[in-house]
Amino acid sequence: MTYSNWLTELIENEEVRQEFNKEALYPIFLAAQSLKLDDKTLKPSFFNIGYKQYLMALVKNFNNNRKYTKVTIGIMTKNQEDKIKDTIEKSLDFCDCLIVVDTGSNDSTVDKIKELKSEKIKLYEIPWFDDFAGMRNKIKELNNNKWLFFIDSDELIDNKENFQLLKNSLNLIDILSDGYPVSLQIKQWASKYSSFSFIDRIIRKNDHTEFYGKVHEGVYAIKGSLIPVHFDFQIRNTGLEDGEMRKFDKKNKYKKLTLELLSEDPDNPRWISNMTNPDNKTTFKELKEYANFLKRGFLINPEKGITLSNLRESEYLHSILVKYLLTRLTIQENDKVITESHVALKKFPQSTFILFIYHMGKYQKNFQEKALLYEELLIDIDSLNIDEAEEVSQQKQDLIESLVVKYMFDFHDYSSVKELISEISDTAALENIKFEKNVINSLFNSSSNKQ
Repeated sequence: MTYSNWLTELIENEEVRQEFNKEALYPIFLAAQSLKLDDKTLKPSFFNIGYKQYLMALVKNFNNNRKYTKVTIGIMTKNQEDKIKDTIEKSLDFCDCLIVVDTGSNDSTVDKIKELKSEKIKLYEIPWFDDFAGMRNKIKELNNNKWLFFIDSDELIDNKENFQLLKNSLNLIDILSDGYPVSLQIKQWASKYSSFSFIDRIIRKNDHTEFYGKVHEGVYAIKGSLIPVHFDFQIRNTGLEDGEMRKFDKKNKYKKLTLELLSEDPDNPRWISNMTNPDNKTTFKELKEYANFLKRGFLINPEKGITLSNLRESEYLHSILVKYLLTRLTIQENDKVITESHVALKKFPQSTFILFIYHMGKYQKNFQEKALLYEELLIDIDSLNIDEAEEVSQQKQDLIESLVVKYMFDFHDYSSVKELISEISDTAALENIKFEKNVINSLFNSSSNKQ
């Protein structure tokens, strides 16, 4: 996506277009489009300086600062002989230097790295200790360039990305954030899902920032207030694939480290947000406990209900809310899902995830109610005396069976639907299931053709 912000709007101003050389402003405009620029800290005041003078100074600084915009990519790896070459080869096109730290491989990972003949690559070996932030800070100490960009060994930079745009965006942020520490949060797409997370991955050398957290680490400023900036730069993570999760026992490792962080800071929404999700082996009781645990992360008072005034503001509010509502959805507490997600939608009206949960709750409730109605219908049919019913009604059971067809169809019991339809001959009954009959015929004819 591209961002619209105060700088893109300024550059698109008609007076600015007439006054300035398009080629001078174009790279700045593209860089500004890739960044979510904060109005409070990154937007200058034009009280003492006109916007034209500001843009003239910006273009001059942008051009002068180019030569100092050097990027180091940092990668730590262990036993990634199948992935490390691809990760490094894609990363080499996006950096001036590439630091690789092997943390104790006992496969051919190090040999694979050494096969790559590039002067950019600097290989180090540092023993692993259970602290991802600590390991990143070790790499930070090895960096000599202005910018340090972290890529995991199971990640790939998107083919659509452009190194010049990356450098221009960093150059622009460098100028706009002069005096403020920054962390650029890029889009990490999960290979198994059509979803992404904004993650802290690019920091500036002289900002006095460090990574913190043993897992799912973030960035904090040792001095000053950190400015997190969303940057539309994309990488693809393959670490959530089943084989990778099993190979490194990631689920248990991440859960262990997150629990350690929670024991030190039990109400921190960052650690609550990153708690390992339940799986299909989780019991109903455990799911209920997990939902109650999540409340600590997004409610001011966890003992009270979900209202707008009781929501706890944080950058993790949306993600924890979604986890909580999905858990409720899993245990089919549909009335609560509907009412609580309705409140959540007022807070996040553009969230398709919450919108899905809201309507899925309605769908599940409708499905449950329909199942009860179907059960009542079958009980009523079972209580009939077939011969007497035919005598009284002066017709066969076709019409009532057409209603059974509709329920079976809704519950996707298509084989039974096909069989029951073949027994119905009454014109009115067939008219009642015209849609279902057409779909079933199409479905089974298609299956026959494939065979």
